[in-house]
Amino acid sequence: GELNLRNTEIKQLPIGLMEVKGYLNVSENPSFKLNGYPKKVGGNFVCYATNLFSFHGMPEKVGGGIYLQNNKISSLAGLPDKMMGDLSLSHNQLENLDGISKEISGDLILIENNQLTSLEALRGIKIGGDLWLKDIPATEIPEEIQIRGYIYLNVSQTDLIADAKRKEYYVRVIS
Repeated sequence: GELNLRNTEIKQLPIGLMEVKGYLNVSENPSFKLNGYPKKVGGNFVCYATNLFSFHGMPEKVGGGIYLQNNKISSLAGLPDKMMGDLSLSHNQLENLDGISKEISGDLILIENNQLTSLEALRGIKIGGDLWLKDIPATEIPEEIQIRGYIYLNVSQTDLIADAKRKEYYVRVIS
């Protein structure tokens, strides 16, 4: 089944909890800390607005997307090499994308990471959906990203828009 512990003031999951067969939601628990349990989540792992700083203690296997928006994550160390759904890291404190998964079957969402000046780590990765880069300070995007969908950018990101179009990516500009 599914385990929804959103906004319950839980501090950590029980040691020994090996698997959640469906989705796991531990969002909006400001004192929550990842502790290595559960080892496996069958569906999406949703953990937004919890003050997480890193991926240390993440479930080892996640069968769906990982949604960690509105945290304080500054490093991607510990992310799995292959993602089975979306990877949402919007509104964090990422400075670079070192350690990013090499294959993401869904969307990669990096909106409003105000310190993200380099996208170089995206070179060579595969994204099965869209790449959301709205409101980040980076001005260049590397070649050789395999994107099945579009790159979404804000109308004000003129340098990044021009660079992405010059490299023949499919770009959607939104305001």
